[in-house]
Order: sequence, then C-alpha cells, then structure tokens
Amino acid sequence: MLHSGCKTLRAGGEVHTPGPDDLRLIETYAGRALAPEEIYARAMVLCTGEYDRDHERFSDEVLAKFAESIVGKSLLVGHRRDAAPEGLFYRAEVIQRPSRAPAVKAWFYMLVTPENEHLRKLMDGGVVRYTSIGFRCEKLICDLCGRDVYSHECPHIPGRQYDGRTATGTWQGEAEAVEGSLVYLGSQREAMLTKAWEGEDGKAMDADARAKLLETLEETRMELAAREADVARLEPLAADGERFREELKGDIRALCALAGDRHTWEIHKSRLDGMDATKLLELRESLRPRAEAPWVARRAGSVCEPDVSAYVTR
Repeated sequence: MLHSGCKTLRAGGEVHTPGPDDLRLIETYAGRALAPEEIYARAMVLCTGEYDRDHERFSDEVLAKFAESIVGKSLLVGHRRDAAPEGLFYRAEVIQRPSRAPAVKAWFYMLVTPENEHLRKLMDGGVVRYTSIGFRCEKLICDLCGRDVYSHECPHIPGRQYDGRTATGTWQGEAEAVEGSLVYLGSQREAMLTKAWEGEDGKAMDADARAKLLETLEETRMELAAREADVARLEPLAADGERFREELKGDIRALCALAGDRHTWEIHKSRLDGMDATKLLELRESLRPRAEAPWVARRAGSVCEPDVSAYVTR
C-alpha cells in the first residue's frame, strides 16, 4: 500500500537561465524548439532527508526515487490538482550537502505568458517562496520500534515523548513524486523560492526577512508546545470520561437484566456506543424504576422472577 502525502521545505530556489543542455531537455516536453526568452526557469530544493515539522524524514532511497520520478511531472499551486499546471519539472538530482542530509534539487520551467506574469513577479519578489512535494510512499517506519507507524503494531505517535525520547518516523520503500507545488508554508523547513541559493551562512536572505522568518518560526513552536500541553492535560480526563461511559453502559445492561426486559436491551445495546455520558445517564435513570419493580413486588410476597438468560455469557 502506498501512502499519499505532501511535504514543504524552506530553502533553495534560484532563478535559472537555461543553457543548451536545459533547452534540449525542455524541448523533449515542449514538442517544439523554444527560444530562451520564452522560458522562465528556476531550480529548487524540493525535499530533503532532514526531520520536518511532522517529525518525519525521507530515507536516502526515497530521495533517489523522488529525483527520478519528479521529472516530467507538473508544477502546481497549492496542490490544486483540479487546475491546469503552471510549469513542468524537466531535471532533478540528489545533491550532497556538507554536514547536512541529502536533498532533491529539481529544475522546472514555465512558458512566459501574460497570464502567469503576476505569479512570476511574486516569485521574483519573494512573496511566493515555499515549495512542496506531493508524493506516494510505501511505509513510514517508526525510529523507536522499527514498525510501520500506520500499523496496529506501532504504539508511537511521531512528535510525542516516550521515556524521554521523541518519536520520529522515516519514509522507506517504494516511492514516487507525484507533483511539486508552490505553497504558503508546510512541514519541511528547507524549501523556499528566493533569488539565489541560500548557503550555510544564510547570506542570500535579507536580514530583516530572515529575522521575521525566525520570529514566525519561534511563534509557531510556542503555539505547538501550548497545544501539546493541552493534549497532555486533556488525555487523562478523556480516559476518565471513557471509563465512566463504560460503567454507565454496564449499569444499563444490569438494569435491563434486573427488570427481565430482554426486548428493551435488544433495542438499546446497539445504540450505546453512540451515546454521550449525558444520554447514558438519562437512559440509566429511566430504566431504574422498571428494574426495581420486580424486587419490590417480591419483597411484598408476590412471585416475580426476572428472566436474565439473555445477559448470561456462555
């Protein structure tokens, strides 16, 4: 089974002037010879092997398969697969980076038209800067237990803490890059369209823009930490609530048995899982007088033996 997903990165778009080799590659898709002035081209880091905001990363084998399969695929905006593509990827490779995980660098071209002039200006001006890969991949392996995160065997959720260790996952197995998109922001931290390649020293980014980006990133981290704290606080309460609901369902079963009312139990038992605690409480209280009646009559001397056979587990 191939899982579908999208990952967005922050680092490495550069304006690219097509050379003879680029033009030959582009012409295989264009169907005719294109003049350089007809073409708007860029290169970008489409994805990397770094851990992203989802606490996931791509293995080296998956990166290689992405680089191979993205060629000939469409450049979209916002993963809108119901709209016409804005460009086409014509070349890609896995690049090695000093002291960092490998990355997939991809080149795309757009035809220069009046309709896409606004989009081209937004990219050149740094307003549209983030890129995202749409992909399919076979499995996400948990780095803590080695099992598939999507299987019942793996008890870990990426990003959660387990005995002081953060759970993470690595995408492995069969993989395909489906498309690349221009987006507002996404999960990976390294893919942004800028006017030049951003090096290790970050000099390609304007200092004010870099400071604002870091400020936004810190705010996002703080918001995420606050939400994770809320989840940690609410999880025990949710567990207590679920235990209370189970107790209420047990009470309702017992009351139907005491009343000897098999018909009522058959009506309600399939509905209990869909009831919240308030409705379960109301149902329990409505059944209580009927359950007590046979035993009150018995104490008064009347013969009344409820039938509990429907509730006996054999």
